[in-house]
Amino acid sequence: MVSERMARTGLEPIRPRERLSSMRIRIPTAVATLLILGVPGLASAAAPSISRTAHVAYGSCPGRQVVLTVTVPRRAFAPGQPVTYRVSLHNLSARTCGPAGSPTRDTNPITTLLGPCGALPLAIEDARGVDVYPGSEAISCPALLGPSLGAHRTLTATGAWDQTQGGGRPARVAILVPRGTYHLVVAGKVRVPISLSSPMP
Repeated sequence: MVSERMARTGLEPIRPRERLSSMRIRIPTAVATLLILGVPGLASAAAPSISRTAHVAYGSCPGRQVVLTVTVPRRAFAPGQPVTYRVSLHNLSARTCGPAGSPTRDTNPITTLLGPCGALPLAIEDARGVDVYPGSEAISCPALLGPSLGAHRTLTATGAWDQTQGGGRPARVAILVPRGTYHLVVAGKVRVPISLSSPMP
């Protein structure tokens, strides 16, 4: 009966093998669409970090020409786990920035760019704004010049804090800071929160 109706309308019946082939085509098409469009929240889960930016003066370049970006992982750090961070300095201008006499190539940007003796001071503050690393005491620094920053170029340095209080001073005994929320402060302009978790019971 069905074949007779299809014969009258000029349609051909779909055979079981053809129906199965049609299903095989549709399934991968749906998967490909999911991969292209993505799943909401998947990108943020793959890169759980937090960044803060600000304009800062660097060498001969005013603040409006240089952008400072600080990035830390968003997760809570376990006791003693190094708190890693990344600092980038981007030159928006068409001229080279940097202190007079600074090297054109920097062999150790973490030393000359960041830290208490670097071109960009770096500190860790607790929830009350107290400097716990490297500490509030005066430091005798050698004559260090930060690296030069070419036109439209970016300098990037990475570092880690070992969660100690005053650990940046060799003459001082380093102890682990209490659990809680801290801030990584760079150049006095950028503050990024850091969470230190309590140990598992």
